[in-house]
Amino acid sequence: MCRRPLGGGLVELRHGPKAEHSSRWLQVSHTFQPSVPRLDVQLDQTTVSLAFNLEGDAPTQQQVYAFLPLRSYGLCFIVQADFIVPSSREAVDCDSAWNELLREQVPNLFLQALHTFKQLPAAHADMPMAWVNRWLQSIPLPREAQSFFAALPHSLAARLQQSQCIPTEANHWVYPRQALVCQDPQVRALLADPRLPAVVTLQYAHSGLPILHSSQPLRALLGVGEVAHGHLLDVLRQLHACSNLAQMGQAWLAQLLLCVFDSLHQEQPGGGGYGGPSYGPRATPAAKAATADLKKLLLLPLAGGSFAAVESEHQQPMYFPLDMDDAEGK
Repeated sequence: MCRRPLGGGLVELRHGPKAEHSSRWLQVSHTFQPSVPRLDVQLDQTTVSLAFNLEGDAPTQQQVYAFLPLRSYGLCFIVQADFIVPSSREAVDCDSAWNELLREQVPNLFLQALHTFKQLPAAHADMPMAWVNRWLQSIPLPREAQSFFAALPHSLAARLQQSQCIPTEANHWVYPRQALVCQDPQVRALLADPRLPAVVTLQYAHSGLPILHSSQPLRALLGVGEVAHGHLLDVLRQLHACSNLAQMGQAWLAQLLLCVFDSLHQEQPGGGGYGGPSYGPRATPAAKAATADLKKLLLLPLAGGSFAAVESEHQQPMYFPLDMDDAEGK
């Protein structure tokens, strides 16, 4: 096998007869002074490296190395370090404090790899986030990582949650807890209305991250949310606070309220789509709280063009007209 550095953290590996087979890898390394001895010997420094295969449509499981391959631990990237291994060289010693120290370097290195992935040129102009998506695909999920590395998904997620590592549709980078995905095209269209004031802002995860939009376990691990009825209520509250509900129009308001209604149903156990045999939110605590909030907002359009709340400190009588044609001025 022949190894050739390409610069910028990229490495080309060639193998086979006459080295006709090649693959590109992204490598990041961290050299540090260890705080614990290795087999009773205090070393001045040691290095941990991660390597990501850039070939193929999606990353595949790789082996862990202690200069030579050991075994796969369910990770989609190579971990290379001076691990202590038994004489059989079949696995990493799970009881070694030295090995634990080396494993603790992985989350920061994984985040460092993102900065290198971001610098890679896009293979296609219409897929600017393809490399970031591949980086996200490499995050191990709970139950995927095994044995000595079984706890890595949670320690890795804890580190990523402290970093602005999720790109948005507005090409900003935000913390995972600030990013949202929205599976409902009607909701996205309503919340993309140009009449919405600047105070109403939701940070949508970039649409060029299919793994984040399709994988609920990955979103749960990172803390990326999905647009729910609470977010829609927040939009209504913000519009109410800045007196902009009227300018959105009755049609927009009616559609958003229908989306709140549907979202409450979807969030219930066994919730389905429109038109099911038992469609509609049951009287759950969430539904009751949402109803109480809606009653306090100026959502009812009045004949004079103003809006009223169902419940108000200065409640005035409200009537439905007996003749809708008269109410519409016909």
